[in-house]
Parts: sequence; structure tokens; C-alpha cells
Amino acid sequence: MIAAARALRAPWRKPATVGAHRRRSSRGSGLLAGGRFRFVWIAVAVVGVGGGGAGTWAALRPPWAMVNGDVVTLAGSDPTVAAVMADAHVAVGPGVVYTAVTHQPIPGRTAPPAISVGGAPATLSTPVTSGAHISVRPGSVTEPVVAKHVTSGLPGTPSIWYHLWHPGKAKTSTELVGAYSGQVVRGPGPASPERAATPVTSKVVALTFDDGPDPQNTPQILHILQKEHVPATFCIIGNQAAAFPQLVHEEAAAGMTLCDHTYTHDEYLDKGTHAHIVSEIDRAAQAITSASGGKKPQFYRPPGGFLSPEVIQVANQAGLQALYWTVDTQDWRAPSTSAIVAKALTAGPGDIILMHDGGGDRSHTIAALPQIIAGLRARGFTFTTPAMLSPRPAPSGTPVPTTPVTPGME
Repeated sequence: MIAAARALRAPWRKPATVGAHRRRSSRGSGLLAGGRFRFVWIAVAVVGVGGGGAGTWAALRPPWAMVNGDVVTLAGSDPTVAAVMADAHVAVGPGVVYTAVTHQPIPGRTAPPAISVGGAPATLSTPVTSGAHISVRPGSVTEPVVAKHVTSGLPGTPSIWYHLWHPGKAKTSTELVGAYSGQVVRGPGPASPERAATPVTSKVVALTFDDGPDPQNTPQILHILQKEHVPATFCIIGNQAAAFPQLVHEEAAAGMTLCDHTYTHDEYLDKGTHAHIVSEIDRAAQAITSASGGKKPQFYRPPGGFLSPEVIQVANQAGLQALYWTVDTQDWRAPSTSAIVAKALTAGPGDIILMHDGGGDRSHTIAALPQIIAGLRARGFTFTTPAMLSPRPAPSGTPVPTTPVTPGME
């Protein structure tokens, strides 16, 4: 800096003769003044570069970040980790998810990249400021652990309900398992007590109506039930639910129990293929659930009463219990009102009574229903649905009704 100052002052050194000095002084005073100004400004500039150069260059340098050791110029006003990685052409392969117990890679599962900015955990959307040091590497995580409830099955619950039952309570325990692998991290804890199912022996009956909903019959039957405060079970055909969803919604809103009666009322389902059985039961359940506004059926009633072990298994897998009947009023034959009433009044404790709200003219059933309700009440009976029954301990010496009803047209 001193050498530069001397170089700037050199042209205006004192001349050898006075005259010459005088001649130049009259002109040179301005030059000298100008020269001094130049000297001052240039000296300031030189001092600025020499004394604070690092700060000046830092101010002038474009924003930057370092990704895995490589410097990248930041673009845009609000760069993120993802944008900086793209600019740096950094690609990270999928990470590994390990099993909870054996710590083996789980096929088909990948972990997100492990990202840090300035040593702190970050994500792809984390903002990046100038001078940030970013580290990106493949992730490596252990699968999450979740609680799994283990049940022993409902003890004593029949595979087919020919009669009303107080459902049992299964033995239940909880274990911790890997969410993806199912590996047991901690075995089952103490189990809750088990209680067996027991048959209903009190004066309670269940009314059931098949083959609906029907726009002519169902509203009238539902009106009578609501007026008399009687719960009932409606065994619904899937394509009827799809055709008249409002009626299913009204049944659900009234607190009635919903039951799956296949999608097309297939009376030969027990002879069908596995795929066909699944389709008939599942499609009906979906149609009923959709029409009801989310209330799922809890039971499955076989059209015509025809069942097979495979049909029962498919129904159970769909969360449905097979529901039969004890008393068939045979209203599907369109008998007289008095005949329907007489048949229904033969019901005993825990019986399930079969009637219909669809499949044809049910005017005699509609006329018989108030008389059936009144007649059973006069005999001391109350009404329930299979879904409304609560578990109860079995009385000692209680006989268990197990005699199947012969399948037939219904």
C-alpha cells in the first residue's frame, strides 16, 4: 500500500528550479489537489481490500451450501434440501428396513434417506441457508412394533344359530409384534377370562324378515315395528339394497340388525365354487354397508336354508355368523293372515321366527305382524335380535338346543 502511495505522488515532486516551480505551481495546484483526491480515494480502496478483504469477498460471493462435501451454489429464494440435492446431482438409493427381532432386511420395504443439516436431523423439505453443511445417506431403520390382540375364539358359540344365544367371551391377550414381519417381540401377557356361550332360556324371541328391502312391504313392516318398539333383524339381498338404499338406511337408523342374504338370493350357493361363494357374500355385505351409511351386517342367512361348511367358513371370514331359524311361518307361501299368526305363536323361549318383507305380496304378513306382537306379549315374551344379546353365565343343567332345522324353501 505504501509503495502504491509513493507511485501516485511521484509526478508532483518539487522541480529543480524555482521558476519552473512557479510556472507549474499556478497550474499544478489544481492537479495537486486533484492528485491528492485521487491518492485519498485510491488509498481508501486499497485499505478496504487490504484491511477487510475477507468480509468484502464474503458479501460478494453467491449463496452456497455443501452436500456430502461438495460445494453447490444455491438457486432460488427459498431452497430446500431436495432442490440442493438436485442441483448437486446427488441421488440416494432406497434405505433398508430391518425386522424387529432377527434384524434381517424386509423385502419390499424401504426406508427414507437419512438427512442432516448442520448436524441436526432434517427432511427433503427442510429450508437451506447459505453456508449449510448437508449430509445425505441411505436410511436404515427397524420396523415399528405394534400391539396385537390374540383371541382363542368364542368358546361354545355354535357355527349356525338355530336358536338365540348369549355369546361367549373369548380369552384375549396382547403381544408385541413387528408391524411388517409379524415377529414376536414380546409374548402374550396375562389373558382375560374366558366365558362360554349359553343358549337363551328366558321368554325372549327374535323376529326376522327376509328378501327385502321392498318399496311396498318394508316401509309398512318397519312402521309397525317402530310403533310397537320391537327390534328385528332384516336379512337383505344385496341387489335389493343397491336398488333401494334409502330403505336399508331407514332400517339401520331405526336400530334394526342387518343380515347378509347373498347378492342375488342364490339358493344353490352351497354348490358353487369358492370364488362364487365369496362374491355373493362379500358383494352383498358391501352393498348393505354402503346403503346403510356404514353399518355392517353381522349375520349371514342362507337363501332357502342351504348351507355347506365352505359357505359357513366364507361367511365367518367376512365377520358374519350363520343365522338360521326355529319357527318358519311359511308366509312365503302366501297363506292366510290367521295361519301366519298361529304359526308364529308356537314360538318358545329363545326361538327365531322367520318372516318376509320381500319376494312378493306380503300383505298377509303385514296384517299378521301386529297380532303376532300382541299375542307373544300376552304370553309374557319380549323381543330382541341376535346382535343385542349380551354374554351371561350358563345356568347349571341348562339343555343346549342343537337340533338342525331341515333346509327348505323360504
